[in-house]
Amino acid sequence: LIEIKTRIAEADARLASVNKEMEEIAQDQERLRENIKALTATAEARQLIARYVSKADEQETRLEQLTKDRKALSDERARLQAEFDSALRSLDINRNLTS
Repeated sequence: LIEIKTRIAEADARLASVNKEMEEIAQDQERLRENIKALTATAEARQLIARYVSKADEQETRLEQLTKDRKALSDERARLQAEFDSALRSLDINRNLTS
């Protein structure tokens, strides 16, 4: 039971990490959008816009992967919780039978 609880805690920590990274990317993308809006049509501005768009594209790709990772981690956590609950019920049944 302790091992399963440890694995659940690890899954929770990984989920929190994924969620945090997704929040950071969302904040950064908001900043990029604001920067793009503020730029004028100079050559330097076009270079910055291209850079911001490239970064946003990379972040979108990362967000797609994080979304998949979060789903897999959520599924793993649910599986571990079910395993833990089942082991706990089994322990209770065995304890009741020996009482």
